[in-house]
Amino acid sequence: MESWTNETIGSVGIAEKYQPGLVDLSVAELLGFMETTGTDVSNVRLGDLSIGKGAGGNLATAKEYFHQRGMKMLSTYGTRVPFYAAYG
Repeated sequence: MESWTNETIGSVGIAEKYQPGLVDLSVAELLGFMETTGTDVSNVRLGDLSIGKGAGGNLATAKEYFHQRGMKMLSTYGTRVPFYAAYG
């Protein structure tokens, strides 16, 4: 977020306007870790019994949702482009 906004966000005094987007992107990152280290299966088979969830698992779906929501919040913050004005 700091590289996107070119503002110092910090780790202790995070401005209130950045908190929703930061939380959403953090949740998406955590769900990505859970997806790669845990078991997020879409099909389970035990003998003749087979249970399927359809396309994508719950972690993948939730991760995508929070990532999109966090990026949408990030785009509302805008970016600050440093510039230099030369007079003379």
